[in-house]
This record gives sequence, structure tokens and C-alpha cells, in this order.
Amino acid sequence: MHVKEFLKKFCPPSARTFHSAQEKISSAQQDIQNRLFESCDILTQLSTDTSASLDILACLSAGMSDGCEALARLSAGTSDGREALAQLSAGMSDGREALAQLSAEVPGVRDALAQLSAEVAANRDILKQLSIEKRQYNNQFEYDYLQTHGFFQAVTSGDLMYRYMRLVDGLDEESIETVNRILTRIQIMEKSRALPLDIYNDEEKKMFTFLEKEFPCEVLKVSDNCYAYKQYRLPVNHFEPCVFFDKHGITQLSANRNRMIQGDIIDAGGFIGDSVLVLSPLTGGKVYTFEPVRENFDLMQKTMELNHITNAVCEKAALGRQSGTAAFAVQNFCSYRTDSMDEGTEKVPVITLDEYVREHPLQVGLIKSDLEGMEQDFLLGAKETITTQKPVLLLSMYHNDRDFFGLKPLLESWDVGYHFKVFKGLDYGICLETMLIAEAY
Repeated sequence: MHVKEFLKKFCPPSARTFHSAQEKISSAQQDIQNRLFESCDILTQLSTDTSASLDILACLSAGMSDGCEALARLSAGTSDGREALAQLSAGMSDGREALAQLSAEVPGVRDALAQLSAEVAANRDILKQLSIEKRQYNNQFEYDYLQTHGFFQAVTSGDLMYRYMRLVDGLDEESIETVNRILTRIQIMEKSRALPLDIYNDEEKKMFTFLEKEFPCEVLKVSDNCYAYKQYRLPVNHFEPCVFFDKHGITQLSANRNRMIQGDIIDAGGFIGDSVLVLSPLTGGKVYTFEPVRENFDLMQKTMELNHITNAVCEKAALGRQSGTAAFAVQNFCSYRTDSMDEGTEKVPVITLDEYVREHPLQVGLIKSDLEGMEQDFLLGAKETITTQKPVLLLSMYHNDRDFFGLKPLLESWDVGYHFKVFKGLDYGICLETMLIAEAY
């Protein structure tokens, strides 16, 4: 039986009323308890929120304190800034005054700089002049060469007057001055027997300064087997002023230009082919170059290849008075005839120019020779060509006293009608590379 039914049946109404009130009280207590729990939760949350708010207030209070300090510093900085601006303004004023003063001084500074520049230029000229004045002859190689090849004896011998007069007879004034200068200097060398000697004139000293800038400063090493100077290339670094500056005296020619260009050219003593480089452009024919020794001949052929020379004929032979064979040796690239067949010498064929001209045949417009003292033998083997075709002659006359004094009289004896010049090119020597130039006009 349910409780309600039991109470209704067995309990009186008062009892039932009490019990009902008791249930209500219990329900109210439960409700109050629940509300208290909720209030505790709310108080707990409120306490947490309050703590957070207090933290925020604390941070805000600290921030406000920092802000106050920052404002204080800003205020102090503003005061410092005002002072700095005041100082800057004063400095700018001073700067304006300094600029004004500097502007007033600039013309004076310009004048001082101009004067200094003039003094520097003057000092350069003085130094240059001192350098020129101090330049002295100190060519030990040439000194020894002249001594051992008859020149010292020639300028002190009793027949100097006779030989000298035959040489200068008919020469132009410039050529005579050249001869006199060479012989005078050789006499000075013979007397002094010591180097250095102060024998150069000012013009020579200036030209030597030019040479020092030109050779070897302008020579480019392209490879171990190719060196370049201007448009010229050689397989070895051997660019000589007598070839590439003076061009063997070609610039001294006064006539026969058209004949020379139309005729073939003979290069007697071809060396490494350097002369061909300056002779090749002068002719519409060919350049026939003769070199006896293998070492130089191979270099000559290489020179032709490096410069793409197509109008040159290279002959490995010596030119002499008569055909045959002869022994040649090489020293410092120079080939020379010798009577011995020691180690290092080479037996080579010798031909005459007259035979070669007849065999090919050639119309010769110019002959250049540099044969280490064999010039007279060469001329005797070329007499027919010279007397019949009358080519321009560029002959080395410095290898010994016999050639220096004897080449001109030999050619005069053939009555070809040559006009002669003596030309000493630009180098550091006083006699070496002297050329006898002969033209028929």
C-alpha cells in the first residue's frame, strides 16, 4: 500500500497536515541549500574577477607611474633639445662666417696652387735635364768590338788622312758630320781606354730617353714563341731600333722610290727575318732573303708565318764572292764566317748574287746587306747586278775598318754613278749600325 493511501486510511487529518508541512519544509531547505551553493560559486567567480581587476589596476597604476616618469624625462629632453637647437643655430652662424672668410681666401688659394703647379713643371724639366746631362757612354760591347776590329788602330795610323779623304769625298755635309763625329769619338775612346765617357750630345741624349720608353716597354709577350711590337711579330724578343725605327736608313733615300717599289729586294744577311718585315711593304715584287745557319733560318721562317708574309723567298745560303761552301758559327744570334770547323759550326753553301739573279731571273731595285764584315766579298759577287741594274744599296759599313773606309771607294771604282750618304741610326752606340747608302740618279 502506498504511503499516501496508508495515511489517509489509518492516520487522522492532523497527522496528515503535519506530515505535509514537514515535506514542504524539507523541500524549502533543499532549495535554500541549492541557492547557497550557487551563491558560493558566484562569490568564488566574483573573487577571481576581483583579483584580476586588482591586477589590472596594479598594472595600470604602474603604467601611469612610468608615464609620469616618461613625461618628466620628455620635459627635460625638450629643454635639452631647445639648448641643442640654440647651439646648432649658433654653429650655423659661425659656419656662415667661416664660409664667407673661405670664399674671400679662395682666389689666393687658386693663385698659390697655380704657382705650385708651375714650380712642379719646372722641377720636372730640371730633373729631366739633369737625367739627360748625366747620361754617359758606357757600351762595353762596342768598346771591345771597335778595339778588336781595327778601329782603334785606324784612327791613330799614319794613313788615316788618305783613307778619310777617300771616304768623305763627294759626301753631303750631314754625312761628313756623321763621319767626323764617329771618328772623333773613337779617338777619345782610344785615348781614354776607360768607360764611361761623356761624349753624347743633347739631341742624342733626348733620343735615348725616347728609346728607353719605346724599347722594350712597348714589346708585348704574346707567348714564349711570339713577341709583338706595333704591327710586327717575332718568335724571339729581338726588336732592334736600327730595323724597326731607322729601317736600315730607308727613310734617308732621296730618289729611286718608284724603281725600288717596282723591283725585287735582296736581303743579304736575313738573320731572323726582321728586316723582311720593313722591306716587304716596299715592293710590288718579292723580297729574297738569305741566311746561312739553320738556327736563324728556322726563326726566319717562323717570322714569315707570324706576320703572314707572302712575298718573301727564304734561302738557306750565304752570299759571297764565289760559289762553294764555308763554315759558319752563331754567337748571340749573329751568324759569322769562320775558318775552323769546331763544335757548333755549320758547313753551308755559298753562292754569288749574280748567279742567283741570272738563274731566276730578277730585276733588283734594292739591296740591303748586313754580313758581319763580309760586305766586300758579297759586293764582288754582285758586281754584274749592281753595275747593270743600279739598285739602291743599304750597306752595313761598321763591322771593321776595311769596310768603313773601303766600301765607298770600291763602288766608286766601278763608275756606276752612285751618290753616297753615311747614316748613323738611333741607338746607344757611336759606330755600330752605321750604313752606307748609295743611289744612282
